[in-house]
Amino acid sequence: MIANPQQEMIKPEDLAARQLELLKKQVKWAAEKSRFYREKFTAAGVTAKTIQSLEDIENLPVTESLELAGRAYDRLTMPLSSVLRMGRAEGQLAFYGQGDIGRHVETMTRALVAAGLHNASVAALIGDLADSRLLDVQYALEFVGAAVFAAGADAAAWSEALDVGADTLIGFEADLVRLEETLRAQGETIADAPCRRIICLQPDGLTSNHRGKWEREGKKVTVLYAPASLGAAGFFYPCSEGGCHLAADYYLAELLDEEGDAADEGELYLTSLQAEAMPLLRWRTGIYLRRVKDPCDCGRTAPCYLAFGNR
Repeated sequence: MIANPQQEMIKPEDLAARQLELLKKQVKWAAEKSRFYREKFTAAGVTAKTIQSLEDIENLPVTESLELAGRAYDRLTMPLSSVLRMGRAEGQLAFYGQGDIGRHVETMTRALVAAGLHNASVAALIGDLADSRLLDVQYALEFVGAAVFAAGADAAAWSEALDVGADTLIGFEADLVRLEETLRAQGETIADAPCRRIICLQPDGLTSNHRGKWEREGKKVTVLYAPASLGAAGFFYPCSEGGCHLAADYYLAELLDEEGDAADEGELYLTSLQAEAMPLLRWRTGIYLRRVKDPCDCGRTAPCYLAFGNR
């Protein structure tokens, strides 16, 4: 199933043209509205006019995760009167405009549909919905038409999530592990649960140390990259062929080798293309991917990647 064929099956040449148009606008927006990027651009001697092609992105300065700490207000590009949601994830304060929330929910919808959810699904969502990423998951589940049991943040009550007939468990990896510990204390395991699918949100990449175990217990496991720096979780969605497609209408990906040159295999650097409140340009993720060159049998033409490690 494909949630948004117009974007997920776009012609590569049309995607490239769209990405360049969006990249120019995003860089101009960041340069004009974000104190954080205005300072970085000045220090690097670049301007918004630097971007005339997609390849020109390599002339922009890299954003390191350590630079983001305590700079939320400097990164903000709009007045608080235009901000629709504020949140904190893993110690980072974040702001979201109405368009940001809509795009996060839309990409999460793509991810859920790609993972096999539909309007007859029943999903148990574990974790604190004060986390904007989980709130996006709930909205996307409701958009898909799935029934949602929001189990909350109290681990002692999570076993109830398995009593509602949920076919899908969704949560951050750390919370899913805590759920296992809670079940073991009651003499149960996830293997005993009626759910057949686990969607694991992973802040650190596209891999999970627990995936193999859960799959041996008969669960279909999908890992979604959900970094706090982006405040989003659905922009890499699973492919039936084993890789992950990027929502390339919302993000531009670069793979750079150890020398910092573009490569088909290397560290992932991400640039937001349509972020309103907090653009993020050439953010160094610390995860390593390999670009899948061959056309994908799933029908999607969006770039597809395989994960193989973290920094």
